[in-house]
Amino acid sequence: MKQSMEQQAQEEIARTAHRWRERLSQHSLTQAELEQFHAWMQADESHAQAFERAQATWNRLGELRPEHYDARIRHASSAEKPVGVFPWTSPGPYALMRPFLALSLVVMGIYLSNALWLTGGDASDRSSAQRVVYATAVGRSQTHTLMDGTAVTLAPHSEIIVEYSHVSRSVVIEDGIVLFDVVSDPARPFLVRSGDLFVQVTGTRFDVRRGAGITRVAVAEGSVDVSYPIIQGGVSTAVLQKTSLRGGQRISARPTNGLASVEPVRPEVVGAWVGHKLDYSKATLDELVDDLQRFSNVTLKIEDPAGLLSTQTFSAFFDGADLDGLLASLPAILPVEVVRESPKRFVVRPIASNKV
Repeated sequence: MKQSMEQQAQEEIARTAHRWRERLSQHSLTQAELEQFHAWMQADESHAQAFERAQATWNRLGELRPEHYDARIRHASSAEKPVGVFPWTSPGPYALMRPFLALSLVVMGIYLSNALWLTGGDASDRSSAQRVVYATAVGRSQTHTLMDGTAVTLAPHSEIIVEYSHVSRSVVIEDGIVLFDVVSDPARPFLVRSGDLFVQVTGTRFDVRRGAGITRVAVAEGSVDVSYPIIQGGVSTAVLQKTSLRGGQRISARPTNGLASVEPVRPEVVGAWVGHKLDYSKATLDELVDDLQRFSNVTLKIEDPAGLLSTQTFSAFFDGADLDGLLASLPAILPVEVVRESPKRFVVRPIASNKV
């Protein structure tokens, strides 16, 4: 009976993992549901393992070719087509709407053509693309080798959506930090989207960080093109600003002020977070807190009702594996005090001399 109950529990975990994989691949989750997913992943190591197996199973299914299918499916007739699917193709009350519908379709076509230019491929290509979701739990990094040999390493508590087809390669970063080691394929540029920021590359090693309201791109070797909307009066426009980064360079982008200036970066620190080495340049406290809560099961809360720390930036290199040492050194870098409320709960506040 005990063995049977254990088997039932494992089967239920597997079913839940497949359900989460399906829902993530369809972009059907609300923010609250995404938080439920991450909580489920963190609840037990077996959950993350089951999710990895579900992804691997789906990858293998995606490798099936038409010759593997049952003949009755391959040769199914498509002669019969439904009639009257589009109301403007038949007479009746919808006839008066035809000019407006036609105009709407033109506008939609322009929008889609711009969107597809940014994301790579046309509609038929994207509909046939293999789509896989990868996600990690807190404190757990993962490396995946994509079908062309490209390696992607996800930092803890990160999530990406990968789409590959015969003419395009694209990755959407939903949240977190990702290191890319891209195999060169000039016929299929590698595209990365992180919010409104787009990165295009044929082959290189770089990482992208998305969190705490900012996206950062750092290149270790090769080169990438970065695009981001121009910001006017704090509002994003439809015009893109484009810049190129070479190995040893990085850039950041914020929704409030667009792309920053290109800065130098030591190539060896790009992706150093894989070894829990955290490198920051003109970073905010929010970014540090965001990272620490990815790499460790701690709660780090900022108490700053007057917003005194919101404009404070710092540059530093930390050992992320030494949380106590990192927090102890923080007051020497920023005008803050760190208070331990419990073994895994900390509060960061402006020091008294900065309070109003």
